[in-house]
Amino acid sequence: MLLKDQYPISIDKSIEIDCVDNGGVSVNSEAGGLTWKIKVKLGETKTYQFTYVVKHPKDRIVKSN
Repeated sequence: MLLKDQYPISIDKSIEIDCVDNGGVSVNSEAGGLTWKIKVKLGETKTYQFTYVVKHPKDRIVKSN
């Protein structure tokens, strides 16, 4: 199974978004994409996490859509 997720990316150069913990997978930093190749048994539950940091000028308000 392929599990795909994405962290936000910014087109504004004054706003930086960095994936600081990618959950053990390769990251496509241009698109913000993460892909896990996993095997899940019937009835099994798995949890995957990743962490990103947003840096922006203090006078700017950042909101997600």
